[in-house]
Amino acid sequence: MSEICLDCYNKFENTQEKTKKFIMSRKPELCEECGQYKRVIIRYRLYYIIADRFREMVEDVRYQLKK
Repeated sequence: MSEICLDCYNKFENTQEKTKKFIMSRKPELCEECGQYKRVIIRYRLYYIIADRFREMVEDVRYQLKK
């Protein structure tokens, strides 16, 4: 994942995500998109990754049961 700030991430993904979904840098770093020094996203928090994968599995099971 490139080092971008939350504002740029929300602009690209067209979302309104909050910082609680990500692990952010402690000190301001250079955002690779806007070129400003801000706290950047390091990675997703683990429980959000697990929740997304679980949601995908449930959707797959529902799809298979409809067949």
